[in-house]
Amino acid sequence: MKNYDFYKRKLDQVAEIHSYEAGFNGKMAKYRIWRLAQTISNIKRKEWALEIGCGEGTLTLWLATKFKNVVAIEPAKKFYEYTKIKIEKNKIYNVVIKPFLLEEFTPSFKFDCIIATGVLEHVIDPSCFLKKVCDCMHENSYFLLTVPNATSLHRRLGKRMGLIKDLFELGPLDYKVGHYRYYDFSSLRNELETNGFQILEMKGILLKPLPNEIMISFDESYCDALFYLGDELPEYCAEIYCCCKKVVCNDVSEE
Repeated sequence: MKNYDFYKRKLDQVAEIHSYEAGFNGKMAKYRIWRLAQTISNIKRKEWALEIGCGEGTLTLWLATKFKNVVAIEPAKKFYEYTKIKIEKNKIYNVVIKPFLLEEFTPSFKFDCIIATGVLEHVIDPSCFLKKVCDCMHENSYFLLTVPNATSLHRRLGKRMGLIKDLFELGPLDYKVGHYRYYDFSSLRNELETNGFQILEMKGILLKPLPNEIMISFDESYCDALFYLGDELPEYCAEIYCCCKKVVCNDVSEE
């Protein structure tokens, strides 16, 4: 087992200065749920879900209404305590939260669905992380994830304005919030397929033309329209959504 103490300390530092509920981050949570809902409604077996990196628990509470049981893991102490209190305050009894990294988590059973929104760009070793995801899945499990999109409209605009030299370039804010990388549709597909996943669906989440501090002032109906417009221009969306299964040796029909 690797020693992840340094990595966890860094995540603790990020949690002290960053929020997934504040500002436009809070609005993005709504559109991630809209995208996830389209897939989860078609999943037949919903006994056990695993949420990796639950942050402040916005998605966790929603998942509790869709699955019989939810295990949420969150290594950052501040987020873990915050979400634990939120779960208890809302009297949600089908969610268990654990203060772990996925790499340190050893469940005694396999999950029907694993969800990781805004996580893969934070992990030190994506291959190690994705192998662990595979280990937590049975042959009919689903893995649903989102990552920031390097080729989003607002990053293209930033490059055109000379604010960034390359669409995959990490800026000061990225380092501040613990990002290690950006993905586009091609590189995410390659990352997943190389590490044993079969991709069922890839879509964009929200056509986002401007930075968060400007987007937060936009009317809700305007942002809703940008979500639907993003279906027409997925490679320009703020985030990439992917639904996949792990590759198995025998031919198993989808559930």
